[in-house]
Amino acid sequence: MNWDRVRAIATKEWIEVKANRMIVLGMAALPLIMVGITLVTAKLLADAGGGDLGLEEFVVPERLSHLTAKDAFIVLMNDQYILYLWLIPTLLPVSVAAYSIVGEKRERSLEPLLSSPVTTRELLVGKALTAIFVPTILGWASYGAVALGTWGLCNGAIALEVVRPIWLVGTICLTPLLALLGTTSAMMISTRATDVRSAQSIAGLGVLPIVGIASWVLVGQVYLTLNFVLVALIVILGVNLVLIRLTEKLFDREQILTRWK
Repeated sequence: MNWDRVRAIATKEWIEVKANRMIVLGMAALPLIMVGITLVTAKLLADAGGGDLGLEEFVVPERLSHLTAKDAFIVLMNDQYILYLWLIPTLLPVSVAAYSIVGEKRERSLEPLLSSPVTTRELLVGKALTAIFVPTILGWASYGAVALGTWGLCNGAIALEVVRPIWLVGTICLTPLLALLGTTSAMMISTRATDVRSAQSIAGLGVLPIVGIASWVLVGQVYLTLNFVLVALIVILGVNLVLIRLTEKLFDREQILTRWK
């Protein structure tokens, strides 16, 4: 693989992303909304009285038995919202990755690349790097903002639960893997899609497992563990490897060139 060509493609992609105002606004809006909702909810719960929260029948999970019922409830709510923060690296690459192939096909700017000596792998890696980098940074920054904000808005016991190993390991390690998952899904679908919106819509279904887990945490009062995150790391890594291979196989240069003439 020629990394100079990969770097050139990634640079080109980054310039095009910055020039697309809708993608930039979407990248900025989602983290701000998610962080804002998380911190506002934590503050409202922290200021509410125990009776106002209706915790008479709330069962404190065994692993949170060192906390009061109110603090344990806030921690569980925070856990759900921090899970939603993982939507940031999963969703944001979808727009970039889907546009990078389908958008270029529609604008007839993909043909010069496909006709050049650049290999399929170099092309896909270059496009993927741009789609992964910014969402990963934003995912890490959003978690940092939530951790700092919770420390300032809630008591120390609640704030410490936000930075326990499950979230530190999960955020540091899972964020780039989730960004890669969103990227490879969108790129794989884009090789067969005919418009950006349909590619984004189908690839966006990848967030459903995260939403389902978050709902499971809230409704089932499930306390996530580090083992759960480690298993998730292995599973997502395996899925990514499969999707990478599929994307490379499905990216038929000749078919893309002839289909869009």
